[in-house]
Amino acid sequence: MIPNPELANATRRGAPENVGELPTTEKLQSMWVKGKERLQVGEKRFENYVSEHPVKSVLIAVGAGVALGWLIGRKR
Repeated sequence: MIPNPELANATRRGAPENVGELPTTEKLQSMWVKGKERLQVGEKRFENYVSEHPVKSVLIAVGAGVALGWLIGRKR
C-alpha cells in the first residue's frame, strides 16, 4: 500500500496544534472530579428509581438477562 502524501503532510502540520490543545493536569483533575460527581448523581437517581419501582426494575432486569442470554446462546 502506498501512503497518501497529502494525509501525511496534513498530519505533520496538525501535530503541533493538537499538542497545544492537550488538557493540563489541573484540567484533567477537574474533569475527573466532575465525572465522579456525575456518576454519583446517576447512582442516586438509579437507586431512587429502583426503590420507587421495584417490580418494574426486576422485570426490566429479567428481560435484559433473557435477551442477552438469547443473543449469546444464538452464536453457538
